[in-house]
Amino acid sequence: MSPSNNNNNLLEKFFLGLLGKGEKDELDKLKSEDTEFAEQVEFESDLQTAIEANVDSDLKSMLREEEMQYAEKKTSFSFLRIAATLALVLMLGFLGNFLINNMSSTNKVADGSLFSQEFKPFDNLVAPITRSDSDLTPLEKAMSAYEKGDYESALKQLNQLNDIHDKDAHYFYKGNCLLALDKKSEALQELDKINPDNPYYKFALWFKALSIVDTDPAKAKQILESVAEDKTNPYMTKAKILLEKIGE
Repeated sequence: MSPSNNNNNLLEKFFLGLLGKGEKDELDKLKSEDTEFAEQVEFESDLQTAIEANVDSDLKSMLREEEMQYAEKKTSFSFLRIAATLALVLMLGFLGNFLINNMSSTNKVADGSLFSQEFKPFDNLVAPITRSDSDLTPLEKAMSAYEKGDYESALKQLNQLNDIHDKDAHYFYKGNCLLALDKKSEALQELDKINPDNPYYKFALWFKALSIVDTDPAKAKQILESVAEDKTNPYMTKAKILLEKIGE
C-alpha cells in the first residue's frame, strides 16, 4: 500500500520533531499495520543520518563561497547551486533538522508561545570555529560566543565590529542573538536591513515571521506564506506547519 498524503505529512512532522501525542500514536499504529510504511520510516531514518553526517560541511562551504561572490560583485545573487542542494534535501524531508542549530540557551525564554516552540538559533556559517580561542579573529571570537550560547557576549562583540565584508550576515546574526535574548522588536529591525539579494535573506524571512508570530499573527502569516511557497527556502516545510498552528 502506498503512503497517503496524510502519511507523508506525519513523516515530515516526525523528522522535524513536531508530532503531537495523538499523531505519534497514529504513526506507531500505521507502522504496525503497514509493513511498507514501516520500512519507509526505517529507510528514511537511516538516510537522514547519512545526510547529516556528510552534507553539512559541503553546504557550509558552498554558502561561504556564494557569500564571497556576492560581496565582490554586489549584483543579484545566484542561488542555483544552493537551490539544487537545498531542494534535494527538502524532498527527503530532512532539511529542517539539518540546517537549524539544535543548541539550547539559558538566555531564551521558554513561555509556551509559538515563538518559543519554533525558535532555534541559526547555525554559525559565517565564521566556523576551527582554531583555538587565542588565535581567533574578532569576528570568530564573536561567533565562538554565539556557538556557546552566550548571546549577550556575541551581540556585544558583533556590535563592536566595523570591518565586515558582508554586512547582511552581520545583521542576520545580530538578529538571531536578539531573538535568543527575547528582544524581538530589536531583532526585527536588524533582520529588516538584509538585502533581498543576499543569501541570508531567505533564512531571515523565517526569523522575521517568528519575531511577530505571537504579536501580529496576520503579518507573520503573510511572511510564512511566501516562505511556504518557495521550494528553494529551507524553512518551507516548517513554515507550512507553523501556518497550520496559527490557524488552529
